[in-house]
Amino acid sequence: MKTKSIIFTLLTLIHVSGWSSDKIVKIATLTGYPPFCFDEPAGTASVSNSIPPGMDAKSFKGISWDVVRESFAAVDYTIQLELVPWVRVMNYLENNQVDLCFPAVKTDGRGELYYFSKNPVDRQQFVIYVRKDSPLQWDGLKSLSGLTIGTMREWSFGQRFETADFFKKVSNTEIIIGLQNLNLGRVDGVVGYEISYDYELTKAGMLNVFKKLPPFDYSDEFMMGLKNNTKSKLLLDEFDRGYEVIQKNGILQSVKAKWKISNANN
Repeated sequence: MKTKSIIFTLLTLIHVSGWSSDKIVKIATLTGYPPFCFDEPAGTASVSNSIPPGMDAKSFKGISWDVVRESFAAVDYTIQLELVPWVRVMNYLENNQVDLCFPAVKTDGRGELYYFSKNPVDRQQFVIYVRKDSPLQWDGLKSLSGLTIGTMREWSFGQRFETADFFKKVSNTEIIIGLQNLNLGRVDGVVGYEISYDYELTKAGMLNVFKKLPPFDYSDEFMMGLKNNTKSKLLLDEFDRGYEVIQKNGILQSVKAKWKISNANN
């Protein structure tokens, strides 16, 4: 009789609290994208992780991850997290091995196949870095006319930058290489995602070496789910519900403060 009473009490508590072991969301993301999604030390995070509400992944961190983790924790979801290269992230999503992925940029092409969260997991502001002795007078992208600007291969800096043909673009495979080329005078400027580049500059002790021009554009990144996955829209709504909870209770602001993110950047 006592055992039955204990079981009844536990079931009642579960019902009242709204917690359920069935509240699981399967998510894939990448590493090597500091300070948004990365493992530290590099290569030490487990590929597959189960993260109950209130817990964190071992060795995996980042701004976007904190926003996702705290949002789902606020609505009592356990996250089954897969950490793989981005190509495999998309394969997992398309084969319904996971329900959602992040961080994803909205495009017209993706809009035909995928749903997106209403709220972003991060915001990328696009800025130009120049040497401190640069004579460049900033008046938007037209100020770059005739100059040579370093970019990152396979990174997008908005349609206006990508279609501009009045300056030369030189691509790099690593942030630090582009900045070294700028320091050596091989390019007149470097375009970058402000948070990512400032993070790398801070790590290298070079934050005050260059002059940063005002942002010329930005891109929000979101949670994304496949439209033919019957659970994805519901889970994106749950993410948005949790996001609004942490926005109201101050956790979102604490995440921004932890990563030294201004409100303009998220």
